[in-house]
Amino acid sequence: MYRGAGLLFLIMLIQGCAALEEPRWAMLGDTESEAYFIDRKSVKRLQNGTYHFPVRVNDYKDDSIHTIDDSHDTNRVLFYEVSCRKKRWKEAGRGVMDKEDNILFKHLTPLPASNSIKPGTIHYSAYNYLCRNESLAAIHNH
Repeated sequence: MYRGAGLLFLIMLIQGCAALEEPRWAMLGDTESEAYFIDRKSVKRLQNGTYHFPVRVNDYKDDSIHTIDDSHDTNRVLFYEVSCRKKRWKEAGRGVMDKEDNILFKHLTPLPASNSIKPGTIHYSAYNYLCRNESLAAIHNH
């Protein structure tokens, strides 16, 4: 009887941990026409304190802010780098992904420009989340 209760507790614990897991995609911010989501599952941290991560871009439905237009078979994806030490970001490339989050096309920029991270941008939101370990706070620019 005791073993059965222990097994039941273990199953409930595992299921509870899965329920507490953060969603894969989290909003970094938006404009009047589109929303930007960081892929938490694909964030990569390098030894030098730089993070590489994809950002999915979803269009909003016409005249409907905050309603994602899911009529498209694909979404744009941006590949960003954020340097915690230098407090700078780069757009390392662009691509296209399908609805199952598979990258269909990827073009990397050979020498991406380095930009300072400014408050009120999606890059600032990503920097605070990745480098300062803060909760994501979406930046609304509309």
